[in-house]
Amino acid sequence: MTVPTAARPRVSVVTIARNEEQDLPGFLDSFSRWADEIVIVDDGSTDRTCELAEQAGDHVRLVRSPRGPGEGFCHQRNKAIAAASGDWLLHVDVDMRTTRALAEEIVAAVRIPGIDAYEFGIVHFFVNRRIRYSGVQGWRKRWLVRKGLAHFEGLVHEQLQLPPSAQVGCLQHRMWHLGDADFSERLRKNVTYSELEVARLVERQARVTLAGACWSGAKAFVGTYFWQLGICDGRAGLFWALYVWSGTINRSLLAYDRLHPGSRAELERQVREDAQ
Repeated sequence: MTVPTAARPRVSVVTIARNEEQDLPGFLDSFSRWADEIVIVDDGSTDRTCELAEQAGDHVRLVRSPRGPGEGFCHQRNKAIAAASGDWLLHVDVDMRTTRALAEEIVAAVRIPGIDAYEFGIVHFFVNRRIRYSGVQGWRKRWLVRKGLAHFEGLVHEQLQLPPSAQVGCLQHRMWHLGDADFSERLRKNVTYSELEVARLVERQARVTLAGACWSGAKAFVGTYFWQLGICDGRAGLFWALYVWSGTINRSLLAYDRLHPGSRAELERQVREDAQ
C-alpha cells in the first residue's frame, strides 16, 4: 500500500532487535508499505539482522548500539526515540505486523488535532497458535505517540511513560503480534528476560525461597489457565499456562541460586583432599 506523505505528519516506526533475521523480512515488508521511516536499534546481533536492515533501503535507519552494563530494553527503545525523525512514533516489536486496515487507520489518526497518543489492541500468538484468552484478551499498547512526548522505563517489561495531561485516543483495528517461531526461540528469549529480572532481585537482596518458587509457579498457572480463562483457548491455552508456570519457577530458582550460591572452589578442594 502506497500512502502519500505530503498531506500528513511523518510516521516513524521504531523497534529494537537482536538476532531477528527470521522475522525481519516480514517486519520490513509490513511496515515499509506505508511508514515514512523505520528505525532499528540493534543489540549486538550475530546473525544477518544488520545486513538485512542495511539492504532494506534509505527509509530504514540502523543504529548499532548493544546494551551496556545496567542497561535494559527501555534504554534501547529510548535510543530509537532519539534516532527517529518522524512527527509521530509507532513503537513495535520485530514480530509485530500491521493489517491494511490498521495502517490506514494510523495514517488517518495522526492527522487529527488534539490527540497526543493512541492505544491499540493486540492479536496475540504463542508459538504460532492463536491465543484469545489466557490473560491476553485485555492487552493494549499506547505505542503510537507524538515525537518528544514520552519515554520508556523498565529493564524488562518496559512501559511507555506519557505525561498525565496527554490526550489518548483508541484505534479500532488491532496489531498482530506473531510471537516466537518455535518454543526454542521462546526459551532463548526467556533466559534473557530472566537474567534481567534476577539481577534486579539480587541487587535489592530480595528474599527468595524454594517454597516461594513453588507457590509463585502454582499461582501463575492457576491465574493464567483458570482465572484468566486460558482453558477457553484449548490446547494452546494449556501450552501457554504451562510455559508461564515453568518460566515463573525458573526465574525464582535462578534468583535463589544467585542469592544462595554453592562453591565450585570448595568442591575442587574436597576432591584434591580425597585424591591425596
